Amino acid sequence: MRDLRHYFRPLSLKKVLKGLSGRSHSSPRAHYDTELESNLNAALKKKLSSARQANQKLEQKIAAVKDSNTKLGLKIVAQKGNNAKLVQQKKQLESLLEREKRKVENLRFGKQEVDPIQHNSEEGMDSFFSEIRSETPYLNFGMALKKNFSKWSVTLDGKSIADVGTGPGIALSAIIEGSEPQRIVGYDFSESALKYAKKLIPNAVFHKKNIFDPFDEMHDVVFCTEVLEHLERPKDALQNVFSSVSEGGVLIVSVPDGRVDYSRYHINFWSPESWKAFVSDALPSSEIVYDSFRASNKAHYDVLVAIAKRQK
Repeated sequence: MRDLRHYFRPLSLKKVLKGLSGRSHSSPRAHYDTELESNLNAALKKKLSSARQANQKLEQKIAAVKDSNTKLGLKIVAQKGNNAKLVQQKKQLESLLEREKRKVENLRFGKQEVDPIQHNSEEGMDSFFSEIRSETPYLNFGMALKKNFSKWSVTLDGKSIADVGTGPGIALSAIIEGSEPQRIVGYDFSESALKYAKKLIPNAVFHKKNIFDPFDEMHDVVFCTEVLEHLERPKDALQNVFSSVSEGGVLIVSVPDGRVDYSRYHINFWSPESWKAFVSDALPSSEIVYDSFRASNKAHYDVLVAIAKRQK
C-alpha cells in the first residue's frame, strides 16, 4: 500500500489562520454585530432628536415665562405708580374734607359773623376759656412740639422756662412732662385761663400779663405758641417776648400754617414764606432756625415754627 502521508501533510496554524483571513464572506457573528451597532446608532439618533425637540420646547416655555415675568413686572411698576397717585389723592381729599369741617365748625355757633378783634380781647378770651371743652387738642400740640426738641437742640432740665400766652396751661403741662426745669413761669391776660393753669401745674408760677407789657425777668427757654395769629400788632409782641430771653437762650414761637388755617377767630395768617420774612424782619440780630410740624394727624393741623437764639 502506498504511503499516503505524502498527500496529507499537516498544515501549520499560521497557514490555517491565513486561509481564514483570506475568505471573502463574513461570519454570522460579525454580521450580527454590525446589524446591532446599526440599530443602536439609529435608536440613539432618534433619542437625541427627541431630546433636542424637548429642549427646544423647554427653551420656548422659558422664554414665554420670562416674557410673562417682564409683563408682570411692568404691571407691578404701573400699579405702584397708581397706588402712589391714589395715596396722594387721598391726602388731598382728606385735607379738603378737613378744611370743610373747619368751616362748618366755625359756623356751628350760629350764622352771626365773628368779630376776631372782640374775640381776642381780654374779655373775649375770658369768656372763651371759661369752659374748656376738651384738653386733647392742647395735649396733642404740646406733645407734637416736644418731639422736635432734640432736633432743635432744646433742653429744659435745669432751665428757667416761660410760656407766654399759656392759656389754660394744658400744652405747657405736656411740654414739661418728664423734664426737670429749674423754674416754670406762665403768662396770660385771661383770668379764667390762669385759674385753670394754676390747678393743672401747681409747681409753676403764673402771672396775669398783657403780651405788650415789658417783662420783669429773663428766661433760658421761652415759648410763645399759637399766639401771634390772635394779635393786631404781632411784630411788637414778638419783639417784646424776645426781650425776655436771656443771653444764649432761645425763643420757640409758632403759628398755624396760613395755607390750611381757616379759623374765623384769627387775625393774621402766614404762609411758610411770609412767616420767614416776618420773623427775620422782627428779629434781625438773632440766629433763627425755621421748621414745621403737624400738631394733629386727625385734624391736619400744620404748624410753622421759628427757633430764635439770643447771642451771648
